[in-house]
Amino acid sequence: MNLLGWMYAMWDQITFKSCAAACLGGVGWLLGGFDLPFKALVALFLADYLLGFGRACYHKQISFTRMRHGILKFLLYIVAVAAANMLDIASRGAVPWFHDPARDFMVCYLAVCEFLSVSVHLAAEGVRMPEWLVSRIERFRTVAETAEAKEVSRD
Repeated sequence: MNLLGWMYAMWDQITFKSCAAACLGGVGWLLGGFDLPFKALVALFLADYLLGFGRACYHKQISFTRMRHGILKFLLYIVAVAAANMLDIASRGAVPWFHDPARDFMVCYLAVCEFLSVSVHLAAEGVRMPEWLVSRIERFRTVAETAEAKEVSRD
């Protein structure tokens, strides 16, 4: 490869890397950074998705619609965290003893929901779970589903 070809190849790599860094930096700012709670949310989501996929494979009930639903759910989680982060940016300083209350609450709420889903997957596959936890998860899901159904019927 001649020198001019090498320089063009290097320029393309630098351009690609610069664009990727700018895009990922923008996403990081939009989400409020990649701190430990957000990393835990991503890990719980991946565990939920992989456990659900594993259960579907084991029971031979793979559904591409449910797979797309899971990916869409993750994208909506990102939108929810970004919206909460924008709320925190807009109200910076209104609550002086909290750093990012809306974003932190949203990430923790979504992480708890994912933990519940992971627990259901594990319990369904025979992992011993405390009965009080399973009953509370079922009660939580029932209340959430009935509240969601009431809200949809009002619209």
